[in-house]
Amino acid sequence: MLSWSYQQLEPAAARLFRLCGLHPGHDVDVYALTALLGADTPRTTRRLLTTLTRAHLIERTGTHQERYQQHDLLWGYAAELAESTDGDDSRAAALTRLFDHYRYTASLAVDSVYPDGADARPRFPEPATPVPDVHTTSRAEHWPEAEHANLLAAAVHAGNHDWPHYAGDLSATLYRHIRRRARHADTHTLHSQALAVARTLGNRDNEQTALAGLAHTYQRTGRYEKAAEHYRQALTVARECENSHGELTALGGLADNLLLTGNYRQSAEYYRQVLAVASETGSRLGGLKAIAGLGHCDLLTDRYEDAAGHYRQSLAMAREIGNRSSELSAIVGLGRISKRIGHYQQAADYYQEALAGARATGHLLAELFALARLGDVYAMTGHYEQAEDRSRTRPPSA
Repeated sequence: MLSWSYQQLEPAAARLFRLCGLHPGHDVDVYALTALLGADTPRTTRRLLTTLTRAHLIERTGTHQERYQQHDLLWGYAAELAESTDGDDSRAAALTRLFDHYRYTASLAVDSVYPDGADARPRFPEPATPVPDVHTTSRAEHWPEAEHANLLAAAVHAGNHDWPHYAGDLSATLYRHIRRRARHADTHTLHSQALAVARTLGNRDNEQTALAGLAHTYQRTGRYEKAAEHYRQALTVARECENSHGELTALGGLADNLLLTGNYRQSAEYYRQVLAVASETGSRLGGLKAIAGLGHCDLLTDRYEDAAGHYRQSLAMAREIGNRSSELSAIVGLGRISKRIGHYQQAADYYQEALAGARATGHLLAELFALARLGDVYAMTGHYEQAEDRSRTRPPSA
């Protein structure tokens, strides 16, 4: 039956069916299929997909978004046909176009959401096939989420076959995005693959990025000794290849690690090193991280006046460069100071401001943190009903 349905297809539709078997993922959008096909416009791909859908050789999975998938049996059959029908060069060219598409679109999306770190990320040439519009913040945030499984599958497939550099490129590009989303198992897979490839190719910059990514994953999962070990390795590599951004990342990671394990004095020393390197290199993002970190150290050692000064400075810096995550962190920090010195209404005002900002930007962790802090203030001031309401409130996606 499958053979008969395939044989009834026009040559172009038959080719697209075979190419679907090359994709390492299963739920694919029309732009990725256009890249595999090498078409100039998605219109051509849509026409062929209509043919395949009517022949029940592929199915559409989204009503408002053009996404398609195949049953495992169909996907395997398509892969077999591609292997026996299309030459090695043709299959390699199709996958290269696909990886170019994912790498470039991921770069556009991440730059739109995190413009303050764009200069530190790698740049890629525009692919030969069209890409979706990800220049608005909402579209840029949605695309990596919708393509998360495909990006991970593409990185692993590329690293295990004839495109090892794509694994490192995707790791370096998606580093900040996947940190925020806290998908630790996937993050570990991506950075481990990138690290192995980078060491094989002798790419020191990608090695440093992968080491820092793994370190952050260990840190977020409570494996602080492993985190420190990988941050120290990342710092060594960064200094050997004179990568100032990598040095800032590793020093900042070590400072964070010490902060999380209660070594506040040592943590502050590392944040001062971050500040020195940031000042020397002109990194506003590095300077912001250092000032905010010093604020945390001051707060946790009861140096409230110094902490408030650092938080206000980091708040101004975050707003100047458009770093919403650091802006929310500074506002929460000011709220924590107000709470500790007994200014509960002021603390509540700060937490409300942080909560509104987190909801406006879709920052789930910041929203949960602000809700918890606000509930604490209400409970401490005897507003138990409001405290209970806050404890029950959860973001829709939580």
